[in-house]
Amino acid sequence: MFYYIIGAGNNMNFKELDRQAREIFELYNRTVFIRFTLKEEDDNLKLYYTINYVLDSMDEEYRFLIRKEFIEHAPHHWWQLFYSRTTYYRLKRKALTDLLARLKW
Repeated sequence: MFYYIIGAGNNMNFKELDRQAREIFELYNRTVFIRFTLKEEDDNLKLYYTINYVLDSMDEEYRFLIRKEFIEHAPHHWWQLFYSRTTYYRLKRKALTDLLARLKW
């Protein structure tokens, strides 16, 4: 499949992790709206199901952060209600690394 492209997210810097996740969720968010018209064999639909499965299997804190950031597109600085800056970036890095590792991206 097209989304099993590059290796472990542990070697990427924060900006690279964020960019990779944004690319993944751009495809995911497009698929959310058209999934009823896609055939089961479509790679975008497989990506949609895979991401949902991965998110369901992730730690609740990571899942919350990823959903807010990439799926719900929460307002800029939404995280300030929940985390300090250091905690937010630490958790986001861990969440993105975990996500990409589970997707084998």
